[in-house]
Amino acid sequence: MALSDEEIRDLARRNIFGAGSRRAFLVNPGLQYGLARVFETYREMAGEHGIRIFTDDNEALSWVSLREET
Repeated sequence: MALSDEEIRDLARRNIFGAGSRRAFLVNPGLQYGLARVFETYREMAGEHGIRIFTDDNEALSWVSLREET
């Protein structure tokens, strides 16, 4: 990945999903994980909490498939 911190911040400013949408980022450990966490943090600061970062595809799919708790 060749993204600067500023480019990640710019991408994180865009909100194209509904407030209740869940998005799982499936990444490799290391740099990809760190960059995805930066993106997740920016979105959390904007009030969005539907993004989680995973390195395991089964965990990611399981989290995305969960129904919203009532």
